[in-house]
Amino acid sequence: MNYKVTILPSDTAFNSDAELTILQNALQNNIILEHSCGTGQCGACKAKLLTGNIEFEDKYNILTASEKSEGIFLTCTSKVLSDIQIEAEYLPELAGIQRKTVPGKVDSVSFPVPDVAVLHLRLPPTANFNYLPGQYLDLMYNGITRSYSIASAPAENNMLELHIRKV
Repeated sequence: MNYKVTILPSDTAFNSDAELTILQNALQNNIILEHSCGTGQCGACKAKLLTGNIEFEDKYNILTASEKSEGIFLTCTSKVLSDIQIEAEYLPELAGIQRKTVPGKVDSVSFPVPDVAVLHLRLPPTANFNYLPGQYLDLMYNGITRSYSIASAPAENNMLELHIRKV
């Protein structure tokens, strides 16, 4: 069954298949909502239910009792049960940027101060890795994934600079 999801304050709407999560439906409709992990572990996809009914799961207890009582839910673990209106962060500027996995090689590492590493990654020439200021990437190595903000501006030479603080 399909239901209508309206995102406020942008007044953007899309049809949502009740079998998929709200986030999955939004992304299939090229509606980019703020998100990260897609599994309910990070809380980046928090939204507020204004009207309608959803099926919501918070298996990692990301939300506080106060947030839940205010109608806050996670779009990545929630499904529609009726037409709904939600308050959510809609990011239309990201619609043209595709999520992708590309290999990278460490070009250089420097330590300007003892607890910060500046890592330069070299991407393949065919990577076509586009991003906007403020975006981040997930670095995966030996089964471990960590998110890092990109410290460099998009460049023609397919180099990325990351500043990584020792924790």
